[in-house]
Parts: sequence; structure tokens; C-alpha cells
Amino acid sequence: MILSVLTVLSACSSKHQADRQVSDTATQTSGQPEDSLVIELSGVDSLSVLELLQREHDVSYRSTAAGAFVTSIGPATNSAEYFWLFSVNDSFPAVACDRCVISGNDRVRWHFRRVGR
Repeated sequence: MILSVLTVLSACSSKHQADRQVSDTATQTSGQPEDSLVIELSGVDSLSVLELLQREHDVSYRSTAAGAFVTSIGPATNSAEYFWLFSVNDSFPAVACDRCVISGNDRVRWHFRRVGR
């Protein structure tokens, strides 16, 4: 009798834990947009994010009143479904890439991200 109670309790606990892990994974997945492509660059003192990118990649961009807007990196071009955006040390600056000056210990990532995610 005691053995069967422990078996039932153990099974319920395992199912609850498995359900919680699935729920946590779904939250993490929906909270973190998926990128089709990521380009990672190591920072260089006193360069803008755009200048750093141009050192290593073929880049097209559009100049706007707010600053430069990258339209393609290599063959990956913005479209109605995907666009380029950048992060510095895992945060997304509120300035354009040509106005964001970095230091040597920064990590810059360019994300080719699906619109709406």
C-alpha cells in the first residue's frame, strides 16, 4: 500500500515538473525572437557599429534623419518578412548604427530578424 502511494506521488510530481519545463520553454521561446542569421563582431575602440560592420562585410544602408539604416549585409537583404537590427552586449541601443560608438570590449551582433517576432 505504501509503495503504491509513493509510486503515484512520484508520478504526479514528475508530470508536474515536466509540464512546468514545457511551460518555461514556451515562455523563453516566445520571449526570444528567432533570428535567421546572426553576425557577431568584436568591438574596436572609437568605431561606430556601422564602421565595424563595413570593415568585414559588404553593407548597403540608407541614410535617414535618425541615422543609417542597414538594408543588406552580403546577400541577405531586408524584405517584407526580414530586416537587420543590431545589439551591443545583448541590448538594443536606441540610436542608429552610425551613431553608436563602441569600445574594444563590446560584443556587437547583427540579427536578421523576422518581422513581428
